[in-house]
Amino acid sequence: MIFAIAALVAASTPQIPSSRALRVVAVGTSLTARGGWTEELRYSLDRRLDRRVSMVVLASPGANSRNLKRMVPHIIKARPDIVLVEYAVNDAKLITGLPMEESINNLKAMVQKVREIFPRSQMVIMAMNPVSRLQRFYRYRLNSYYDAHLKLARDLKLQTLDHRIAWAKIPPSMRAQAIPDGLHPKGSIASRVIVPPLADLITLYVSKDNP
Repeated sequence: MIFAIAALVAASTPQIPSSRALRVVAVGTSLTARGGWTEELRYSLDRRLDRRVSMVVLASPGANSRNLKRMVPHIIKARPDIVLVEYAVNDAKLITGLPMEESINNLKAMVQKVREIFPRSQMVIMAMNPVSRLQRFYRYRLNSYYDAHLKLARDLKLQTLDHRIAWAKIPPSMRAQAIPDGLHPKGSIASRVIVPPLADLITLYVSKDNP
């Protein structure tokens, strides 16, 4: 997996001065706002990179990608090196979700606006955990939205991380215990699934030209 990530980032490694903090911004839903993994990611990057890491979380429960219009000024204010993005879980929600076309256009508009000001910032579009129980009914389109968001990222030459792959390796009974309400994973388990591959990706991206 590390070799695949290295191939993805080799052509687009930024020049980020090691004298300042690496600035990471995470935008999304309750899976980020209350996910328990953002601070663990900061600790992991601190150790791996031996530098300060600033983590700004611009996520809120119930948010969908319409929030990006309001979030873009805050993202820009944070002057990000890395932007982590996940909105599919609420964009796909029955009744209160968004049409697929709007969901894609919201992400695309955010990417374009941030790139205009910070062309060297890297964005990572993520597919998060699977859902179960009643949440599977409310979000029966979720995998289609995950797939569409990841495809958009590849089309725009962004980075992607599909955390569904790691979740699928956990036995169903253990996965049910890890995500007790069918939607929100326990923070400690979410961190074990999300942080290692994300830290690998960011470390390779930042470190290649800044040994």
